Order: sequence, then C-alpha cells, then structure tokens
Amino acid sequence: MSESQLSEFLRTAGHRPYRELIEYHIARQSTHKLAEAALGEGTMVPWRLRPFVMGYIDAINAKLAYDKTFWQTATCREAFDAIIGVGIEALPLKGTIDSVEAALRAENHELSFQLFQLATVNFAYSASTQRAQRKFMGIRKGLFG
Repeated sequence: MSESQLSEFLRTAGHRPYRELIEYHIARQSTHKLAEAALGEGTMVPWRLRPFVMGYIDAINAKLAYDKTFWQTATCREAFDAIIGVGIEALPLKGTIDSVEAALRAENHELSFQLFQLATVNFAYSASTQRAQRKFMGIRKGLFG
C-alpha cells in the first residue's frame, strides 16, 4: 500500500515553516493559476460539504489570516492541526472528523488533505494579490517582496 499524500506531506514537510509553503505556491504559480486552484480545491470536497466551503474559508481567514504568532511560528504540521480545528468548527464533519486524531486516520486522509489544501491555496492566492498580507505573513513574492 502506498503512502497517502497527507502522510507523505507531514513526514517530509511537517517540520518546515508553513509560511514557506505559501511562499512556494506563489513563487511557482501565477495569481490566475492560484485562483483556479482555490476554486478547484473547493469542488474536490464531498458534495455534502460544498455549500459550506465559503463559510469554511471565511472561518479560516478570521481565525488564522491575521494571527501574527501563527505566521511567525507555525510549522506545516501545526498549521495542519489549526486548519483542521477550524474545519471541525465550521463544517458539518460530525461522525467523520471530530478531532485532529480522527483527521489522521487513514480513512480520513483524503478529506483532511483537501481541507488543508483548500486553506493553503486560498492563503497563497490572498498573499499573491495583497502585498500587505504577504508582509504580515512574513513571505516574499519575488526579489523585492
């Protein structure tokens, strides 16, 4: 059995600063491609969750986008935990994912990784279009920030 995307990501990049993941995305994709990725990730979640995607993104932004400590210190693993925590609060996940531990169960890897990716590409899109947001996050878009 092959390793899931989530397991591989947490094993290889879980210790790295989350802001570097955002920086990675904006350095390699145009703003247009990031917008497409954000929309695409929203359509990848199960049908029953799609009506709640915008509320989830709003909750992610309210909880994490302007949390200076989060951007200064969060590793990818810590960001995963925080993002899943917001998902548990903002989405009807009862009986599927009701804790970070449940998110890490093999049967929930696909959905957990989708929720993480949805938040990540939305942060990357915002950072790609807003210099002040990039500065707040401590990331650079190019040579001059």
